[in-house]
Formats: sequence, structure tokens, C-alpha cells
Amino acid sequence: MSKELPYFKFYCDEWLTGDITLENEAAQGLFINICAYYWKQNCSITIAKLKKRYRYTKDELWDILINNNILKQDENGNAVINFLDEQWNERGLEHDKKVKAGRLGALKRWQNDSTAIKVPMAKHSNKDKDKDKDKDKDKDKDKDKDKDKKHKYGEFKNVLLTDKEVEKLKSDYGNDRSLELINKLDEGIELKGYKYKNHNLAIRKWYPLEKEKSQNKQTYTEEELEKICPTLKEGELPF
Repeated sequence: MSKELPYFKFYCDEWLTGDITLENEAAQGLFINICAYYWKQNCSITIAKLKKRYRYTKDELWDILINNNILKQDENGNAVINFLDEQWNERGLEHDKKVKAGRLGALKRWQNDSTAIKVPMAKHSNKDKDKDKDKDKDKDKDKDKDKDKKHKYGEFKNVLLTDKEVEKLKSDYGNDRSLELINKLDEGIELKGYKYKNHNLAIRKWYPLEKEKSQNKQTYTEEELEKICPTLKEGELPF
């Protein structure tokens, strides 16, 4: 139980006014070491074992402790340190009470949980299954809503696209090209105030123009663009 009670109380006033401080420092040092080991051994160890533990200690130091009743010995040869024995017994009782209370609490919780599980499951198993199905349907609906929800893209966050639309753009044009087209539309909206109801469609209409312009290395006039992409309104020119 020393692991659960890893320390004992040390009162400075009692130490300083106790008989131990009347002895030399060597005897005091031996005694405090004995106290620590005694506590670790659950306050149960013989004087003989203590002497083996501290076998290099001079006999005169042992005599000082034992003869002055600082370290006592019972009829069975066991060491006795009164202030540590009192603490051990007191704290041991407290520990036992807490353990018992914890076990009783766990037992009550287990019984309550068992009762709660048995009653509803027997009477409402079909309803519970229907509720679970409804929950699964709701989760699927939420997932579909998330897929259809538009998110902001581009440096200025002007381009609105769903996850499906972004994935399709990447599939059709590649990651780099899709990002470039999105950024161009984002900049166009920011700089020139382009307005489109469907940003995905705008990107797809602009892509052939950009591709052709890149291949031919030419610049389109407003009239030419109007012929190529009649869906664009006035003031809504490509990049």
C-alpha cells in the first residue's frame, strides 16, 4: 500500500523539539533514512533487516537510537516508530473507506445501467431500429447538403464553387490549370466587378477561350468575344 500512500507527514516543529535533535548529525541522518525505508515497507520491518540495509553504519549510532527509544523494538524484533505507525493506521483506514465507497458506487451504476438497458430494448426494439434508420437518413442528407454547399475560393474569396464542382474541374483540366482558372476569375471579379450567377459555368466557358488564345497567342476584341461566347453580358468580359 506504500505506492498508494507514497509519503508521510513531517512536522518541522515536532522534529526540531524532539529528542532526535539532541543527538549528533550522523544519528539524525540515519534516523530519517530509516523512517523513509520503514514507510516504504508498510511500517513493518525487523531491526535486523534495517541493520543489513544500513550495514556500513557504526554500531554506536544504532545504540544511540535504540537506547534513547527513538527507534523502538518489540518482542518479535520488529522496528517501531510511533509517529509513523499512527499515520499509517489512520491513513490506511481512510484508504479502505474510499475503496469500499468506490466499489459500492460502481456496483450501483452497473445495476442502474443494466436495468435501463433491459427494459426499453425488450419493449421498443422496433421503434429503436426505425429511429436509427431515420438518423442514418438524416446523416446522408447532411452529407449531400455539404456536397452541394458552395465554398469560397481564390485569394479574394470571390469564387463560389461546390466540392463536386471543384473535383470535376480538377478531373477535366488538372489541378494546376483549375487553380489558375479559379484565381483568374477571382481577380476579375475583384478588379472589374464581373458578376456571374454560376461561377462553375463561367470558368468552363472561359477555358476554351483561354486555351485558344494561348495556342494562337492572340488577343480578342469585345466583338469577337461576344460572337464566341454570347452568354457573356456587357461588362462581363473574360480576363
